[in-house]
Amino acid sequence: MKWINLVGLVLQFLAFWFAAPELLGTDALRRFEKGMTRMISALPTLLIAGGAAIFGIAMAIYGTMTGLKAAREGASTNPMYTMIWILGISVVVIVYLIGFSKRTQRWASAVLAEPLVQRLIHNNESRRLALVVGAILFTLGFLCQVVAVVLS
Repeated sequence: MKWINLVGLVLQFLAFWFAAPELLGTDALRRFEKGMTRMISALPTLLIAGGAAIFGIAMAIYGTMTGLKAAREGASTNPMYTMIWILGISVVVIVYLIGFSKRTQRWASAVLAEPLVQRLIHNNESRRLALVVGAILFTLGFLCQVVAVVLS
């Protein structure tokens, strides 16, 4: 039930960010334009860092559990080969992503951040649509939390 509650909280957090442009209005969005563009263009880097951190924690747990199992039942080579392959592939992917992080950030700024911010500032319909999406996400998050409370 905790994961249902967690999904509800995440949906409600996302709902705030969808509703914020309409609640702030055009004038406030113009004042925040440079900061919002910088924040949105940094999202791919933050997602890569967050994904790498989660993957690292998962690998640490997997390695610990595999080591404990090997201590109890004896070591076999199959889990170790699996772990070596996973670590090798993950190192290659992370090094690739680190190598292209500046290019990814420039791409996100030019393709995602600047057009999105301009659209939110100058297009009332985009802000209204974001508000509707935020309301839907908030409602779904609330329903997830109600289900989690009722079932627990």
